Amino acid sequence: MSEAEWSLVCELRWLTATITSIQFVGLLVGAVIGGQSGDYFGRKKTLYGAYFLHAIFNVIAAYSINWQMFAALRFFIGAMVGKKLSNLDMDRSYGCSVVVVVVVVVVVVVVVVVVVVVVVVVVVVVVVFY
Repeated sequence: MSEAEWSLVCELRWLTATITSIQFVGLLVGAVIGGQSGDYFGRKKTLYGAYFLHAIFNVIAAYSINWQMFAALRFFIGAMVGKKLSNLDMDRSYGCSVVVVVVVVVVVVVVVVVVVVVVVVVVVVVVVFY
C-alpha cells in the first residue's frame, strides 16, 4: 500500500501505523480464538480453514476501496495468522499435510492470477469499445 493511494500523507500519516497495530490486535484475537477452535473442531480443520480464509482476505484486501475496508481486512488477516500460530504442533511432522497446503496455495495463486487477467481484459475491452 502506498501512502499516497488513499491520501495517507501529512495529517493522515498516522493511519499507516494504526493499520499495522490493528493487524497485530487481530493476531492476538486470532491466537486466543484459534486455540479454542483448535481444541473444539480439531487442529487440522482449524489450520486449513485459517489458510483458506487468510488467502481470501488477502485477495479482497488487494482490492480495498478505502483505508477503512483495508484496516478491517488486515484485522482478519492478523486473526488468521494468529489462528495458524496457535494451532501449529511443533512436535509432529506433518509430511502429507504440508503437500496438501502447498497444493492449496498453488491453486489459490493460479485462481487469483486468472481472476486478475480476466479483470484486466474486461477493463481493456470496456475502455476500448466504450
